Amino acid sequence: QTFNLYGTYDNTFANAHSVKVIVGGNYDYKYFKKLGMKRNGLLSESLDDFNLAKGDDISITGGQEEYAILGFFYRLNYGYKDRYLFEASGRYDGSSRFRRGHRFGFFPAASVGWVISNEPFFKNMTRTVDLLKLRASYGALGNNNVGLYATKEIYNSANTAFGDKVQAGIVPGGFVNNELTWEKTRVLDIGVDINFLKNFSLSVDFYNKETLNILTSRPISYNNGTSSGPVINGPKVRNRGVEFELNYTGQIAQGLGLQVSLNGA
Repeated sequence: QTFNLYGTYDNTFANAHSVKVIVGGNYDYKYFKKLGMKRNGLLSESLDDFNLAKGDDISITGGQEEYAILGFFYRLNYGYKDRYLFEASGRYDGSSRFRRGHRFGFFPAASVGWVISNEPFFKNMTRTVDLLKLRASYGALGNNNVGLYATKEIYNSANTAFGDKVQAGIVPGGFVNNELTWEKTRVLDIGVDINFLKNFSLSVDFYNKETLNILTSRPISYNNGTSSGPVINGPKVRNRGVEFELNYTGQIAQGLGLQVSLNGA
């Protein structure tokens, strides 16, 4: 089951201030149940009935899963005469994969931009530079990609010997981390976009990316009597660098164009 509800407001004031606001929420719920039965030795290929299967190999399997996520989101855009641009957005999400008190996470984002080429003082340079834009952004994302019951006590079926007989039983499936919560990724980006000489465009980005509370399994010795270690919020990873992309788009002859792209990091 999926439910989405959101509203949008969009307006321009005094032919200069453009405002757009979106707020809403969404809810996803999944329930899955399966039941399987098998028996070999069917006596008829045209009649499918368990009473016509006389084999001794009989098995019944089953299982069920349940999962839900609830989220609220917003986005605000503001622009002044296509020169100064601002955007703020965010999500507040809760996942049933985590225990109460650790289910919800807030993931904001914001960006600003300055289109210098739209400034009055830049008019004399537009023949050479069509677009000159400075921009900066920061954003956070959440990841809850763990098992549906990573924070629940799980037991597996196992055969246990009592005396000279084998009895069906259960054993712990693994250790559980009650403090498990969202993995978070934060990205800071500062960039510039330039279109020049009618046919060239250049984009350069300086970025810093951090991933925190990485969801990972902790190794554990089998001597502890369980089959696996707990899922934990582990280390963090940081990536920093520079990326650029240079493009050329032109026309060699009538009806024949050429596009060349060079990028690197």
